[in-house]
Amino acid sequence: MNKEHHPQSVFEMGRKPKREVEKLLENCPEGCRYRERGINDPCHVRDVGLKTFVQCLEKDPFTCCHHIRFGRTHYCSCPVCVFIAKGFKA
Repeated sequence: MNKEHHPQSVFEMGRKPKREVEKLLENCPEGCRYRERGINDPCHVRDVGLKTFVQCLEKDPFTCCHHIRFGRTHYCSCPVCVFIAKGFKA
């Protein structure tokens, strides 16, 4: 828990997690960062122990369609970000 997602971990994904990410991407709306940037340029997030949210560490979180602001903290509900941040566990 409270582990920051490091982008290089995406490159270490096995085939099964990559297929899962591809399935999740199919359901992402237009304008989703992962649909535009691809999984090789992941968002910076931190797992904070919530089931369906991760903390967003992006410089400009307001441009993301999955952005949720709560007080001074920014969260992300993107299924791809959550899946990767939680160590490829659905």
